[in-house]
Formats: sequence, C-alpha cells, structure tokens
Amino acid sequence: MALGSLEVRPIDMAAAYATFAADGMYAEPYLVDEIVDRDGEVIFHHEPELQRAVSADTARTVNEILTGVVTSGTGTRARFADRRPTAGKTGTTSNYADAWYVGYTAQLSTAVWMGSPTGTEDKMTNVGGIRVTGGSYPARIWQAYMGPAMEGLEHIAFEDPPEPEKGEYLHIEGEPERPPARSTTTTTAPTSPTTVVGDYDETQPDPPDGGDAGDSGDGGATGGDGGTEDGGGNGRDKPPKP
Repeated sequence: MALGSLEVRPIDMAAAYATFAADGMYAEPYLVDEIVDRDGEVIFHHEPELQRAVSADTARTVNEILTGVVTSGTGTRARFADRRPTAGKTGTTSNYADAWYVGYTAQLSTAVWMGSPTGTEDKMTNVGGIRVTGGSYPARIWQAYMGPAMEGLEHIAFEDPPEPEKGEYLHIEGEPERPPARSTTTTTAPTSPTTVVGDYDETQPDPPDGGDAGDSGDGGATGGDGGTEDGGGNGRDKPPKP
C-alpha cells in the first residue's frame, strides 16, 4: 500500500483510510454538516452517500495489518497513551521532499502531510537535526492532535478479520520438489524443578521491558497540512465526515 509517491490532498487520504474503519464503506468528504438558523431550526443537514469500496473482510484485514505499523512498526510515535486501538501508515518519498502519516481509530481518521507547498525542490534532510520520515514529525503531529480529539471517547476495537485460507504451494517447472516438513518431538522426564530453554532460566525473574526508542529532538518543519475524517460512531454504522 503506497503512501507518499503521488500528489493527493490530505482530506482525500483521510477519507480513504476512514473507509477501512467503516468496514469498507466510502463517503466523499464534505465541509458543511449542518446549518441552523437564528431560531434554532435546522435548515440544512448533509446526508452522505455511501458506496462500498472494498469488502468488509478486506477492510478488517487491512485494519489488522496497519495496527501492526503502530504497535511495532514505523508508526510507533502515533501510539495513544491510553493504548486505545489505532491503525496507520507512514509514507516518505525517496528524496525526503514529502512525508506522510495517515492513521485512524474506529471513530476518526486524520492525515498529516509535511513538505513544501511550492514543489519537491526543498528536501527535508535536516529539520531539527533529522531527516523527516512519515514516522517522525508527521506521526508525532498526528498524535498531538488525535490524543486530545479522542480523549474521553470509548475505546472501540476493530472487528477481527476472517481466518486466512490455507495456502497452496506452487511448483515452478524445473524447480526441485519441496521436501516434506520435518517434525521432531522429544520427551524426557524432568530431573529438577528448573527448566532451561536456550539461555532462559524459569527460576530467574523476567528482564525489564526495554521500552520504546527515544524520540529525535524537536524542530521546525518546512511545511504542513492535515485532513481529518470522522469515522462516525463506531466507525461502521455511520459514514465518515470531516
């Protein structure tokens, strides 16, 4: 899933990723949700038109994959302090002219872009002492906005994806036959209450967690923009909206 290689508006990226949160249903972004007159009467209310972009199973599979970007991939700086479920994707052009982070919860999708508004001539190779990637400033900007925006809202987990089907080995002509998988089981009677596997001793306490790698120093940015889409309610029963 490419992110960062083509020109696109942040609001469109936020809407695209909101589709995954909404179980594959897409709604075109809009600006005005409702207009109320001076007497409190609603004179306009936007009713988005939903269309299925991908199947629910595909959307749920994408959610599971992109959750890993935040938990243990390039988007760890987008984690919520309260560990609420979230998914996202980093994107960086090869010459550091553009950097993206697009992430979402079940209720809200937000896109952050960094770069020069006049073109790709300005390279972000030294912003605050670092080369800007999607997982650096964009992910931190995303979290700086989304943290307060989601505060107090319910933690909603993404729906589980379907179980993957069993794969099939495709044999290429001329390739040697794949040997059958070997399985070896060895059982021995315990000789002491201590079990050692490799270098791990069960009688010893677990080592402390290493924690996350430290953030790079703060610094200015050459430019920035963002877009936000509301996944609506639980991200499935309401359409995305800005």
